[in-house]
Amino acid sequence: LPGQILIEERGLGGSSFTIVASAHGTAYNPVLTTAVSSANDDFQNAVMFSKSGKGEAVPLTNIIRVGSANNAILRIKKLRSSLFIFKEREGIYRVTGTSPSSFQVELFDSSASLLAPESIAVVNNQIWCLCDQGITVITETGVSVVSRPIEDELLEQFGSGLNAVKYYSFGTAYETERQYILWTISNAADTVPTQAFVFNIF
Repeated sequence: LPGQILIEERGLGGSSFTIVASAHGTAYNPVLTTAVSSANDDFQNAVMFSKSGKGEAVPLTNIIRVGSANNAILRIKKLRSSLFIFKEREGIYRVTGTSPSSFQVELFDSSASLLAPESIAVVNNQIWCLCDQGITVITETGVSVVSRPIEDELLEQFGSGLNAVKYYSFGTAYETERQYILWTISNAADTVPTQAFVFNIF
């Protein structure tokens, strides 16, 4: 008693604000005799989900923390019965379950880390992407590297051109032709993708 007061910004992206009480500042917790700054709840390792059937209602209790708070989530992709979460420097996590009470998070694979966040595409219920191991396929049962036959061509840019590979590479799915296409750079000086590697999923 007398209760809690929540003061928050109405817009998004503003800077922090301060609160101070003009009288009886010691009656509050935290004490408001001097200015207290607002905090930004930025959980870079969290997934939030809405109430069932109410896409606009996302209570603060509906949050799943995935791995270390120091490493951000880069991308999230779903397959038929799992949600795959790609984190920087940690690997791939999987969320399974059919309701909030049954959701479970597990580390699916720690040996492959997503290299180019825009390279992810889903083809034939498989996730294809460019990881630090090469072009990788993720299914409900495991992770496999499929670019071994062209590794000399693909990985030659991972040295001096690594940052360009990360930022300019992207992947597309061509379901009717059963293809995954990875667009990437040809040399470290490129600022747009200049070559494509095309994989038939069979």
